Amino acid sequence: MDEALAVLDRAVVRCRSASVWAWSDAELVDSLDYMHTLIQQLTAFQLRLVREV
Repeated sequence: MDEALAVLDRAVVRCRSASVWAWSDAELVDSLDYMHTLIQQLTAFQLRLVREV
C-alpha cells in the first residue's frame, strides 16, 4: 500500500507542474471530468480508512 500511495504522490506532483495553459478547452474539460472520477475513488478509499480507524 505504501508504494501505491507513493506512486499517487509522484503523479500529483507531475500534475501540479503541468503547463495546462496550452491545453485545448476539450482537454481541460476531459481532464476535469477524469480528475473528478479519481477524486471520488480516492475519497471512497479515504472513508474506508477512516472507518477502520
